[in-house]
Amino acid sequence: MDLTFKNAPLNEVALGYTFLARPDLLIPHIGKFWNEIDDQYPKCQHAPPIFDSPDQAAFSELPLPRVWFISDDDTRLVQIQQDRLTFNWRDRGTGQPYIRFPAIQEEFSRIDDLFRKFVLKETGLPISPSAYNLTYVNIIKRGDGWTSYEDIHRVLPDMQWRGGGRFLSLPSHMEWKAVFPLPDEMGTLTASVQPAKLIKDMSPILKFDLTAKSESLGGKEVLLNKWIQIAHMSVVQGFRDLTGDEMHEKFWLLDREDD
Repeated sequence: MDLTFKNAPLNEVALGYTFLARPDLLIPHIGKFWNEIDDQYPKCQHAPPIFDSPDQAAFSELPLPRVWFISDDDTRLVQIQQDRLTFNWRDRGTGQPYIRFPAIQEEFSRIDDLFRKFVLKETGLPISPSAYNLTYVNIIKRGDGWTSYEDIHRVLPDMQWRGGGRFLSLPSHMEWKAVFPLPDEMGTLTASVQPAKLIKDMSPILKFDLTAKSESLGGKEVLLNKWIQIAHMSVVQGFRDLTGDEMHEKFWLLDREDD
């Protein structure tokens, strides 16, 4: 059974893939695709395009914006640009339990199927995925197991500040990052921690991201559903491995029935 926390600090999940850049996929096409999903994603917004490297922008003299299609309650988001498709779930502070991953995967698969069929029909060429990605964004508020970098090891045991009679005082900013291989040579899992502030009240938080990414597929046949299964297992188990037992029991309420 899946590892489950009843009160996880999960703030956002993003599941998607990049594909070989399609200069023939234009804003009118993306707008026409909106007709396929606007019953559930009635709001639309532009965002700057994402480039994984400076060279990636070279496929177009005029990089087009990323387009967001957003659900009425702002919790679900479909992102499309000329070389990527992503589905996001976001916590919007409604007090509702966070959505379980099977529901996220199901909706992503539905959107992905519609998008691939649409692009093939409109352009005559199929989408060719180049890399898959899954990200979990966790927000750990100050007071939930930590108050300063002096006790951050209670939350993240591998991230520690040694106190006691040192010349250097407690740091004002502290980050941590590690990269792990995914099982079966399926890519990498990157864990990163950064200090940040909540926009609504500027209160301090730790932003703990876990991102699974496939290696460049380079034409290899890698089943998306198989990769998602391995990536999701690695993200969830990685979260447990990298966080403290006290946090599991006292704050996030590890569900022992699923252990």
